[in-house]
Amino acid sequence: MKQDDSAELERLRAEVGSLREKVATLEALLKCDALTGLGNRRAFDECLTIELERTARSGKPSCLLLLDIDGLKTLNDNFSHAAGDAAIQFLAQSVVKTMRKLDSAHRIGGDEFAVILAGSGDEGGARVAERIHAALSAGLVFDSQQLQVKVSIGCATTLAWPYAMPLNERRDELIRRADAALYAEKPKRG
Repeated sequence: MKQDDSAELERLRAEVGSLREKVATLEALLKCDALTGLGNRRAFDECLTIELERTARSGKPSCLLLLDIDGLKTLNDNFSHAAGDAAIQFLAQSVVKTMRKLDSAHRIGGDEFAVILAGSGDEGGARVAERIHAALSAGLVFDSQQLQVKVSIGCATTLAWPYAMPLNERRDELIRRADAALYAEKPKRG
């Protein structure tokens, strides 16, 4: 191999390495919510699929929490959309503080969040929900004003589903049950 060919080969290797890093960065950005730094809907779908597959293999339950900020529209109307964004960020930070490293948190819509609690049942989900409410109880200081951020939380635990039940049906059923629990919680929180 000539000296020129060797130098060209090294240059191409470096360029390929740089392109791989850029692709990895772009892939990470595709799964990240820009406002909160949490995973987005795409990341949630992937994490939930992985967790449901793990649950089917291990037979151990997992828990899905769905969260929704109560009165975000009123907060936006009375204080500003910047205050609403601050409330969303405050909730995201509070969620991260209350979960374990093996759990995952995602912003799946405007003021909607999902937390996947790996290997946790109903009791674990209830404990995390209580910790989230407690973390939010301190309130948020925005523009020298104390704002209360309240959330409704729906909890659903995976069942020992048979392997024959299609993954998409298990996913849809878990989300449906967590969503139903969330909306059952809304009137209680007023």
